[in-house]
Amino acid sequence: MNKLDEILRSAGIPDDTKAMINSLGDDAKAALNSYYDETSAFYQNAQPALLAHRFLADPEDNPILFHYTTANAVKSILRSKTFLVGSIKHMNDNLEIKYTVKLCCKILKQLGASSSEIENFTNHFQNKADLFDTYIWCFNPNGDSMAMERYGDIALGFDNQEVQKEMATELTPLNFAHGFMKIGDAFVFPLKVNYNKKFQTNYLMPIIKVILACIRNINIDPYDMNQILDSSISSLYLLSLCFKRESIREENEIRFAALKLTSNGETQEDVIYDNKPMIKVQLKKAMLRFMVINHDWDGRENEINDLVSQAGFDMATVRKTKIPYKGRW
Repeated sequence: MNKLDEILRSAGIPDDTKAMINSLGDDAKAALNSYYDETSAFYQNAQPALLAHRFLADPEDNPILFHYTTANAVKSILRSKTFLVGSIKHMNDNLEIKYTVKLCCKILKQLGASSSEIENFTNHFQNKADLFDTYIWCFNPNGDSMAMERYGDIALGFDNQEVQKEMATELTPLNFAHGFMKIGDAFVFPLKVNYNKKFQTNYLMPIIKVILACIRNINIDPYDMNQILDSSISSLYLLSLCFKRESIREENEIRFAALKLTSNGETQEDVIYDNKPMIKVQLKKAMLRFMVINHDWDGRENEINDLVSQAGFDMATVRKTKIPYKGRW
């Protein structure tokens, strides 16, 4: 007996509801079963807690995370004891989110979806995306990356656990699990980015199959199909923050995503800097653990040591990069 049969045979299900569900196509019945069956591929890939855990940037795996930036930015960060986190709409990668949506559309086409069904999907996704004003703080697990030096001559090493704690404290209300979230509050996710297209496609496939079934059967069972569709699209939005194209895999990015609740597409920034919306995260002493300087600082190490000392970040260790020579960018 599958999960759907088990539910239908349980007491309390009205006969008209049973008749309506039995009138659904096999694809919709399979979608319902997948939604309630905790062992299904859909449930394992789309259930929010399982999804967030699978792509979690676990502090035990990466206790220190590095953010590459310039000397001028470091001076501003240390003096203000504030870090500005940028909007997803202004990242270096111009395919943020779009990449995953395009991949989903490709899967839908492979599954035989019509152009109108694909458009239906993209409209649902955009409606979900409009509920959030998302900000991304980008890190790398390697403080000695020649590829990342193009972004700056200093790598700030942050305590992963402390960053998680501070962002959650500042942005997420304590009682968020009970639905007490207002406009401007945020869900915070520490995520490891995946760049493997084969993995991404296989991961998305069971979710997209369920979504397509919901779109095709929504007129027969609007309540269930809308509920599953909304939940599935929410999961896809989070996945769109985890999946990026293979050509930029050298980023090896770990990111903290702050999904601020919004209304009518209004941004929820704390400040506009360089014509871009930003949110502020207070930089506590325990958060900053390392400052890795590249060879541009040869002979000037004392300048950084003095800057760190004057700012009061005495838990931060300044060290030279392990890269043996100066990069050329």
